Amino acid sequence: LCGHHSIKTAFDEDVSSDYNCYKLFGLDVLLDDNLKPWLLEVNNFPTLNHKSLDRHVNEQMIAEMFNVLGFHITKPINHKKKTALMDKTSLVSLIEFDPQMYTRDKNKEQLQREKN
Repeated sequence: LCGHHSIKTAFDEDVSSDYNCYKLFGLDVLLDDNLKPWLLEVNNFPTLNHKSLDRHVNEQMIAEMFNVLGFHITKPINHKKKTALMDKTSLVSLIEFDPQMYTRDKNKEQLQREKN
């Protein structure tokens, strides 16, 4: 992958925890007459603007990305809001805020693995 070095360099400079850092890539694929997929390009910064022609597809993709990641609540919420949210979404329970999920500190084991 020709962009690996620049992406890895930017990641190493800007991120101190790979647990809470995600990167969304856009893949352009063409299906031929036999429905065989052909990769046309990989976009490091896919268009996510509101007025984009691709927005119809991108909104579903963004929602699925958050589902795959298990999107977490970023701050504690009070009991009333929590109950209202659970009722509105028909959830039995709600994942609570966990500060460890949002730390930027890498432990010694992570740093050692990255050196190898």
